[in-house]
Amino acid sequence: MKLLTVVIPHYNSYESLDNLLLTLSDIERINIIVVDDSSDDAVRLGELKEKYKYVSFFSNDSNNSAGVCRNIGLYNVKTNWVTFVDADDRVCHSKVNKIIDKLDKYKDYDILFSDPSSIKDNGEESNRTNNYSYLYEKAKLGIDDILYWFHVPWSKIYRTEFIQRNKIFFSNTIVSNDVLFSLKAGILCDKYGLLDEGFYTVVESSTSLTSIKTRTKDKTFTRIEILDEYNSILDENNKGKYKIPRMIYVLKLPRRDAFRYLTHKGIVNVFSDFSAYYLYDKIRRLIVKAS
Repeated sequence: MKLLTVVIPHYNSYESLDNLLLTLSDIERINIIVVDDSSDDAVRLGELKEKYKYVSFFSNDSNNSAGVCRNIGLYNVKTNWVTFVDADDRVCHSKVNKIIDKLDKYKDYDILFSDPSSIKDNGEESNRTNNYSYLYEKAKLGIDDILYWFHVPWSKIYRTEFIQRNKIFFSNTIVSNDVLFSLKAGILCDKYGLLDEGFYTVVESSTSLTSIKTRTKDKTFTRIEILDEYNSILDENNKGKYKIPRMIYVLKLPRRDAFRYLTHKGIVNVFSDFSAYYLYDKIRRLIVKAS
């Protein structure tokens, strides 16, 4: 019986996807869905389809976005649980098998979090997942920040009925398409668990779907728009202390654009999302990192 579906958005990462699917082939009781985001080489993609005939391949031809790809995957999930894996990343098949062995005991949980690790594609160490490991450790102490600040969809396992019943889907933007999905899931989550098995490894790569498709575009304004909605959702749910200051992204704009944005919005409005708790936590993270 299949218990878990793995949804993989993909764009031009044929070798990485091949390695990932090879690893997943050692895991029993899973379904695998790959959603291709209009990759350039139909021949290489066709070779993977032929090699992995048990994998369900879908195509996203309407909108270049990992979020849209994940939504297509979600529409086709038939198992009780679903997880999201980026094509460039890695999973540990033995740990996933251990997790699947005990999924039945988590039937009343909505989200299962795992502590991720990360490396660079050249083998060097990476700090890409340090913040998420920090949130995982806080959750072990009973601090629920992980529900609101674990912005990425990977290194988690979701109960499918929970996602579908609450109609939680990804944004169709090129960047930050997972932020609102993760936040809404966190706010609506009645019960979450912490997995002992750190099954997910992020590989920092210059060839990832997001980095390739956003390299030549100005993404900052989109990130600010998503952040404004993120902060509004937090306010609506009496979680305002978790708001993230938009000034973080305004400072990444070219000076002229930043000045125009501040003039248009007004200094008071730009700083209206200040959160003392966010500042306090930021300082704590720096202390933990230094120690």
